[in-house]
Order: sequence, then C-alpha cells, then structure tokens
Amino acid sequence: AAGTLSRVSWLAGVIDVLRIYCYFFVFFAAALLLYRRNFEETARASGPSPALIMINPSFSGIIPAVSSLFFRHYPGIFLVLRALTPARYRIVDYNRHLWEDRFFEEKGIVAITCFSSNSPEAYRIAKEYRRRGNTVIMGGPHVTFFPDEALEFCDAVVVGEVEGVWEEIISDYENGCLRRVYQGSCPPEKVRRVVEFMKEVPANMLFGSLEATRGCKFRCHFCTSPALLKGRSLRATVED
Repeated sequence: AAGTLSRVSWLAGVIDVLRIYCYFFVFFAAALLLYRRNFEETARASGPSPALIMINPSFSGIIPAVSSLFFRHYPGIFLVLRALTPARYRIVDYNRHLWEDRFFEEKGIVAITCFSSNSPEAYRIAKEYRRRGNTVIMGGPHVTFFPDEALEFCDAVVVGEVEGVWEEIISDYENGCLRRVYQGSCPPEKVRRVVEFMKEVPANMLFGSLEATRGCKFRCHFCTSPALLKGRSLRATVED
C-alpha cells in the first residue's frame, strides 16, 4: 500500500510540473500572437522613396522581453522624428521587437535610441545595419553620456535633445556631409511643430497620459534627467 501511494504521489508531482510548463507555453504563445497582431513593424512601401528606419531596441533578459509585449507604448521620440522628417520619406519603425535578421534587409537612414539597459542590443543592431551599408544615427540617454562609445558602432550621434538638429541631420545626410557629433537643442518652434503633428496622428500612437512639463524641477542625484536636459525645462506652471 505504501509503494502504491508513493507511485501515485510521484505521478501527481510529474503532472503538476507538466501543467506548469503547459501554462508557460500557452502564455508565451499568447504573448507572441499579441505581438504579431498589434506590434508588427510599419508596412513597407514599394518604390524609390528613401526610408527612415526608427528603432527602440528591446531590453535584455527574458522577463523584460516578454513583459514588453504587453506593457509598452509608441515612443515619444518616434513622434518627434516623424514630425520633423520630410514627407518624402517612408517610415519603418521597430519598437522593442523580438529582433529578426530579415529586418536588416531594409535600406535607408537608421535612427536608434537607447538607454544603458538596452545599449548592448542597440549597438549590435547598429553595427549590423552599418555593415550592410546603411547610415546609422544614435541618440538617447546612454548615447548622450557616452557619445565616444556609441561612435564605435554608428556614423553620427546626437548629444541631448534631437528636435533642434534632426532636420540638419537629414540635410547633411542627403548632401553627404554628415558630421560625427550633433549637439542637440530644443527650440520652442520645433516643439510647436511636434505638438501640432501629434494632434493629427492616430490615437494608438499616443500614450494615455498628459505631459505638462519637459524635465523636472528637482535635481535628484540618482536621476539622469537633470544632466541630460542640462537644467532646461519648458514648464507650464510657475517655478517655485
């Protein structure tokens, strides 16, 4: 009787383990299906028009990669670049995609933004695009703090805010005189153009919140924003 009970307990344990694995694979399959349906890259248009390829790389690790399939929004930087890029460019965007080699087949100017947490993936993508003959521009917090490091993998970097220099970058790219480093700025007239553009985009490109300030009035030592924005802030309220 004891042996029979032991075998039953062992079988029940195996069944429990199999059930847990089944739950995991069902969850992963559902996540992949959702990813394919809702976050497929922008449809590629045929024809000779130049392409702007915008990339927000996925974060490292299994949990961040899977969670990003459910919890993410269209990056604000993508809206900025869309607003300031000439209409003749067709847009291809990859927002935290599970990267596939076929994405490298697209040709054009490549704009990659990254934090320190996803900089290894950003550098890997930039290096391969560049190897295939594309021009790669990098920006974002990590690149702003480590431009020399980023320049090992790309053609040019933006230090700081891109609004004030993106149209210059496009012009230099088209005229074959791209500089290695662009010191960013944020002129009010560029911000107004971006805001006007945002009023016209589809609702699914806008995150469900209202951003009333640019930066933060506090200067916490652990935060990148004060150094990144160099103290600039376009506030809608009166400063203390």
